[in-house]
Amino acid sequence: MNPQAYAQVLTLTLKGKTPEEASRLLKNFLEVLAARGHRKLLPGIVAELEKEKEAEAGNKARFTVARKSDLEKFRKSALFDLERLGVKDAELVTKEDDSLVGGYRVETRSAMVDRTHKRALLDLYRKLIA
Repeated sequence: MNPQAYAQVLTLTLKGKTPEEASRLLKNFLEVLAARGHRKLLPGIVAELEKEKEAEAGNKARFTVARKSDLEKFRKSALFDLERLGVKDAELVTKEDDSLVGGYRVETRSAMVDRTHKRALLDLYRKLIA
């Protein structure tokens, strides 16, 4: 299973549960992850749960940049990309991720625009080895 699938299962399982029931279910969930050797997926599961929470909070988009200094540089481009996708008046939730090398990524619940240098380098690498 992938982190997205685990996050969806966990969300559906915990829906409408009391705090005591949720605590017991989370404990069982962690035991299942450990038994299957999937404990390393936990950070990805948490990230997926955060995405779901942001999406439920309204018209928000996750805006990830390589460096904080790039925020203003790419904000207009990100908003333009969102408008092209039909997402208007989105609130950008900002995050920094230095593994992107440069550029930005914008994600909504239904779409993603990846304009990172990491993506461009990976695409170039794939073309060269093909």
